[in-house]
Amino acid sequence: MNIAVRTVLAIVSAAALTVGGVTASASAATPTLEQARQYILTRTNEARAASGLGPLKLSASLSAVSQGCSDTQASNAEMAHCPDFYDKYVDGWTAAAENVAYGYDYTAVVDGWMNSPGHRANILSDSTHIGIGMAVSASGSPYYTQNFARYPNASDIDSVDAGLTPVTPPVDQPPAAKKFTGKAKIAGTARVGSKLTAKKYRFPSGTKFTYRWTAGGKNIAGATKSTLKLTKKLVGKHIRVKVTAKKSGYTKATRTSAATKTVKKR
Repeated sequence: MNIAVRTVLAIVSAAALTVGGVTASASAATPTLEQARQYILTRTNEARAASGLGPLKLSASLSAVSQGCSDTQASNAEMAHCPDFYDKYVDGWTAAAENVAYGYDYTAVVDGWMNSPGHRANILSDSTHIGIGMAVSASGSPYYTQNFARYPNASDIDSVDAGLTPVTPPVDQPPAAKKFTGKAKIAGTARVGSKLTAKKYRFPSGTKFTYRWTAGGKNIAGATKSTLKLTKKLVGKHIRVKVTAKKSGYTKATRTSAATKTVKKR
């Protein structure tokens, strides 16, 4: 996962988040932008409440900034911060911050931000208002933006927001994550001193794998590589390997091989 955090003027911060290897499963329903925005707002304020902080107020003017940023990212098919985003804020703010993200389902993006120190700091800041934007590129990739601001005098922004209509065009949800169809098998002879190898079949290029070998249904200590050398302790036991596959655009999956014959002595 690639993450970048930058600070501007000591009172403005920005952070970017992208999925690298894991894509959250897509929700069954296709949300409108407003539904996605409200969900992200709710999850953001729940995270703040869990830390003893008050809720952020959704701002129409800040959301216009956020939506413009997400639209630009989706149009360019590239995650990026909006240059000088704070210059687009209603006057009166004393602190400003921005989070952007790419590739997450809208139901998972706040968790992604909260698991990253820079983004978490923005969410749990002393901001008073928030703007939220979401746009989907031609290839189906979602781009998200959160804009935060602290207004000591809330009426500075609330009076402007009162005269604005939130931007709420319908937005298609990214396509559901694909499912792996590959299988795991074991190559090699079940005999002490031999080496077994986990074989992966029909997995797409670029898939990342992790391994867990078992003997008689129990994990073998330290056996987390693609190969396993058989020792005397494994004699008489059936060996299996669990292969976990991860790839952007696919739902994480674990495949377990068939058992070998019982391990024999030399």
